Amino acid sequence: MSTGENEQGLRGIIDFVRKASVFLLALHFYVFCYSFFVDIGMSAGIVERILLNVGETGIFKEPLYTKLFSLFLLILSLFGNKGKKEEDLKPGNILAFIAAGFLFYFGASLLFYLQTEPDVVVVCYMFVVVLGYLLILSGGAKLSRLISLKFKKDIFNELNETFPQQEELIKNEYSINLPAEYNLKGKIRKMWINIQNPFRALLIMGTPGSRRKEVVEIR
Repeated sequence: MSTGENEQGLRGIIDFVRKASVFLLALHFYVFCYSFFVDIGMSAGIVERILLNVGETGIFKEPLYTKLFSLFLLILSLFGNKGKKEEDLKPGNILAFIAAGFLFYFGASLLFYLQTEPDVVVVCYMFVVVLGYLLILSGGAKLSRLISLKFKKDIFNELNETFPQQEELIKNEYSINLPAEYNLKGKIRKMWINIQNPFRALLIMGTPGSRRKEVVEIR
């Protein structure tokens, strides 16, 4: 059973994994664009000590390895992430975001073949990689949301219009019972609007997917 504590714990794990992915990508920039950071005075001894320990794992042996591992953590953080609720989730748009993200993320390495100032190349490289990373993050979040909606059992349809309503006639001495119809999963079903205590102000409102057969004015 899903509880608030479980969801909060899962959210904490997701945030931690995603921050680790961002941190690893930042280390990737620092290691493989080291001369640029030295030139602008942003080299740090503590970062270099961290890299000496992490470098033994082989992650920084090749630039591709670091980017792949950072991407792996990003994708891992998207599992179980419900994402922001959106009604308009089109698979085509989502795949376009992800495809463009992969193209920028991995294709940015081609910028190092440009015959221009090294600092300009490094800045463009970091910008394009971050752009690809954000596109993958955005598309992945939407894809995660779409998958969760597909497999989630919900009595509401995707337009939040139809749901089971009262089909039983409930009468008493003073009740007012209005026959009506409503749409449930594409089928028109009969229902009753049972007003069991009419001796007070009443407001009867219809919702999308419901239809009243008649209107009664209550004074």
